[in-house]
Amino acid sequence: MSSIKSAIRSKAFYIGLLVVVLFFGAVYSWSLFNAENSLKNLEENLASQSVLIDRESNITASNPPISEPEEVEIIQPPESPQDVSNSEAEDNQPIEENNNEAPEATASKAMIEAPLEGLYERTADGKMLPIAKSDNSLTPFQAYKKHYTMPSGNKRFIAIAIDDYGLSAEKAELLLQNIPDDTTLIVSPYASSPMELQKKIRQSNHEIWLKLPFQTKNFPMDDQGAKTILSRTSLGNNTENLKWALSQTTGYAGIAAYIDNTFLSAKPMVNSLAREIFSRGLGFFDMNVAPVPTIKDAALSSKAPYVQNNIIFLDQKWNGNFSQAFDLLESIAQSKGYAVGVMAPYPKMIQALNEWESSLAQKNIELIPLSQIAYLTNPTLPKSDMSAVAQDNEAHANGH
Repeated sequence: MSSIKSAIRSKAFYIGLLVVVLFFGAVYSWSLFNAENSLKNLEENLASQSVLIDRESNITASNPPISEPEEVEIIQPPESPQDVSNSEAEDNQPIEENNNEAPEATASKAMIEAPLEGLYERTADGKMLPIAKSDNSLTPFQAYKKHYTMPSGNKRFIAIAIDDYGLSAEKAELLLQNIPDDTTLIVSPYASSPMELQKKIRQSNHEIWLKLPFQTKNFPMDDQGAKTILSRTSLGNNTENLKWALSQTTGYAGIAAYIDNTFLSAKPMVNSLAREIFSRGLGFFDMNVAPVPTIKDAALSSKAPYVQNNIIFLDQKWNGNFSQAFDLLESIAQSKGYAVGVMAPYPKMIQALNEWESSLAQKNIELIPLSQIAYLTNPTLPKSDMSAVAQDNEAHANGH
């Protein structure tokens, strides 16, 4: 009898256990089913968009690879060249007319028309690359720099270069009418109609240097465009990108570039690119205020023009107080005899430039083209044969 009772209790236990298992199994299945439906509902309600990234498309004028000046300002402190500042509103303000400071684009003041015969070679697609002239050793630096007579006396000298000129055609035209005569312009290879741009610049008696985009340590967040010189690619690719930039326009005295520590491990490549630049008779403007020595060393060994920057007006430390930047620039000039500053084509900055330039006479300071700093840095640089330049200019004008 006890064995029958024991069997009944065991059977009841297993039946109860089965019921519990079936109950929790049903609950789990129901939860899983509803979770899948909930997930589907969430996915259906999420906004989505597929984006095709095409690196090559960045080089068009309508979609330049570098943020256009009218959209953002690019901050360039010594160790971090391009951080975005909060000055969009400033850039949307119109440039005030400055009739007293506007350069006169007269025939007597205009620079020679570029290109000069013998100072370029044709690429396979018909564009022009700068070369040094073989018969009289005339170089593009000597021919296309602004021919300037240094004043006598115990003066100090400052060169101001405006970076990324030409990304906005409309603002470029207005800017050209409102900057001091001896301001130097750094033309972007991504500019709209760069050949026409250089003609207008030279007719307005301003010196031109060409921007060469280099990868920085913030790459790829800081993308300089499809033709950027990269630290980890082949020398052949970088040479092609260099020649692409060089062929976008003419009439420039040299190359301007910001090179940071990204290229410390790529010294042989940088040396090769520097030799290519200097062999073509161009100068080099190092825009980094604390540059790596590779380019400078190459310039010295090639006896080529080299200029190093001292002040970046878009450095965050100025916080828009350009008078402090000008004060430091003047202090450097008083100490060394010369100084260099880089500005951006923004209205308030250009207004500050004009106000500062009007005060230089009483300070015994002269605003000079960027190329003249190369001669102050290295007085042994060969001067251009002015008679040869004049003859070339006359022959060019007569269509010979």
